[in-house]
Amino acid sequence: MTDFEKQIYNLYLKTTRSALNKPSKTRSNFDNFEQDPKYINIKRLSVLFGKHKEIDICTYFEAPYKIYKDVKFFDLSYYASPRAIKAYSLYRKELEANDPDTFIDAVKKSLRFIALFCIEKNIQLIDYTSYTEGGLPIWIEHIKTNQITPYSIMELENVYSTINSLTTDEQSLLLGNFGLKYIQFKTNYNNSKLLKPFLQKTTHKLKNTIYKHLQIKK
Repeated sequence: MTDFEKQIYNLYLKTTRSALNKPSKTRSNFDNFEQDPKYINIKRLSVLFGKHKEIDICTYFEAPYKIYKDVKFFDLSYYASPRAIKAYSLYRKELEANDPDTFIDAVKKSLRFIALFCIEKNIQLIDYTSYTEGGLPIWIEHIKTNQITPYSIMELENVYSTINSLTTDEQSLLLGNFGLKYIQFKTNYNNSKLLKPFLQKTTHKLKNTIYKHLQIKK
């Protein structure tokens, strides 16, 4: 059993016990766990999370308890099914639309991804939202595949103009609620108590960091 699989199981335990108002508890001894019927679902989750690194595992386990509040318990077989993926998607959309301050950690991860991408492609941060690889701006693909959260690019230019250039069907297909309800996202962002000041400060620092890295590469 891998360390990652052990981590997944303990995060599952933590979330489940919290939902049942029980104290947090982790498992340290995993001897012979691979013979336990629960292991097959941990293995499936390991494959899922390994393939889709954009998934926040804690949020994934928390999602069904927030979406389906009349259900008291979700077992591992549920989390290894498409139903759990649907719940996660619904919960993320709910968080994005209503509470941007809960996305600071997701924004941090997104900014790290954007910084590494800019350095790899040899572009400045200011050019990120206009950078293409033969089609639409690459940030659209990054949002569609959950590599970045929409809130991470709120301080960058060309986002709204790009969305406006898309048809309603394209906005829905490529960007989901962010494309269809950009103004709502922007309003929530502007009214946030924590995210906006954090992102303004961090975006400025990130511009300088990327610039210095690109100067060194020359």
